[in-house]
Amino acid sequence: MPIVESLFSETIIFPKEQKDQNRIPLWLKFFCYEYTDNSLFRTAASLGVGPMLKCIMLPAPKEFVTKTDNIYDTGLARDTKDVTTTADPQSSQSLLGAPIAAAAAGIAAVTETFTNIATWVPEQFDLGMKIDMDMSDSKFRGTNKRVYNFKMILAARSAEDSELASQICDTFEAFSLPSARIALFSKFASHPPLWKFGIGPGGNAQIDRSWSGQPQLCVLDQITVSKTGFQDNYGIADKNGSIKPIAQTINMTFVELEPALRTSFYGSNDILNRSTSFYTFGGSLTSLPGAIGSIIR
Repeated sequence: MPIVESLFSETIIFPKEQKDQNRIPLWLKFFCYEYTDNSLFRTAASLGVGPMLKCIMLPAPKEFVTKTDNIYDTGLARDTKDVTTTADPQSSQSLLGAPIAAAAAGIAAVTETFTNIATWVPEQFDLGMKIDMDMSDSKFRGTNKRVYNFKMILAARSAEDSELASQICDTFEAFSLPSARIALFSKFASHPPLWKFGIGPGGNAQIDRSWSGQPQLCVLDQITVSKTGFQDNYGIADKNGSIKPIAQTINMTFVELEPALRTSFYGSNDILNRSTSFYTFGGSLTSLPGAIGSIIR
């Protein structure tokens, strides 16, 4: 599998041996970018444009789960005496004009009168009592940031694999932390970096949406590293006789940086983040068929 180091500041691929890499059809790829508050630079990172800090490629897991958790509150619709709409009566007057709104109110009053007469008789004979209609709606209040959990087991076939696995563990741990500033006695630190990831074939930065969906820019929220033996073997020796861990497990939780949105292009099922929507007309450009859309994506 050709290595893509020319595209990134550093590319780390596990396992180390080319013959082992050739047996792996799909890879989980992590791309690490410097954090920024600038929405234009965030858009560039979301689209895979610009310098990267790290690229880490691991054998793809057997399961990749995406969960979208929307927030809805139960809100009461405004009582406009018109059961066909829950709109604000003031907006009706502004759109239709006062005469039309008054006529509509008169029709609603007549309808209510006939309804009261029609329900009075059966109620007197205990044939049924009216109850208030449930006029509540589920009102959208936002979407929780999507969360991605990974459990990666890096089993070493050689001491070189073990050292590479340790390097990968160190990288994820270090890049989940803020970085020190280049200044004497500085009271500030730099924000931890941003991550983009997905599953795709080896040898390039391509992500296959069929396998990994559409994750957006994330931050690394939690990481746990476990270094253990495997079955009866507790370690593997290198050429100097040093014992290296034979299995290393990484549990990571990534949280999306910004709210996820569906693009504005009619009928599209493309997902983007807030920053990208600012510079792509609500994502319309990224959803265009043909050459333009493929270049932007």
